[in-house]
Amino acid sequence: IAVSGSGMPSAGLVMRLEADQGVSATEGYVTGWNDLSGSGNHLNQVTGNPRWLVNALNGHAVVDFDGTGDELRRAANLTGLPAGSANRTLLLVANYRGAGYGGFTYGQPACNQTFGLGVTPAGNLMVQGWCNDYPSTTLGTGTGWMVQAVVVSGGAITHYRDGAVIGTAQKNFN
Repeated sequence: IAVSGSGMPSAGLVMRLEADQGVSATEGYVTGWNDLSGSGNHLNQVTGNPRWLVNALNGHAVVDFDGTGDELRRAANLTGLPAGSANRTLLLVANYRGAGYGGFTYGQPACNQTFGLGVTPAGNLMVQGWCNDYPSTTLGTGTGWMVQAVVVSGGAITHYRDGAVIGTAQKNFN
């Protein structure tokens, strides 16, 4: 997972989570995940039983959320992540296997106060804005590993799957 404060993922990187580095685990269960960007946005509160699977994806580790309440959070506020109408890029490598909402979001659980990428209960990929989600017509559930991305630039959202545009919209976030 990488979140950037600009249109390019390498410029202004403010959060980077990689399952090969920075994961703390006990007996295969994740107990924390350190942000590798240098911003200190470590995820240190665990709900459920997310698993750390070493060598699960082409020899790389995976943090596995099984869809039954698994969650990683940060106890303190996230720092440096883009807010409001600021430009940003979010990249997520994911494999959506089951029904229900899934993905990565940040912000407050209130209308138009959350931003992220995920999948809808119907299985379609979406950009999340909480109360103002932007679902695509592209199926995500059951389709295997993918790179899902969104670029917000000048109030325009461009949503990608594996580098191909799957949707656009005009939207300013609060």
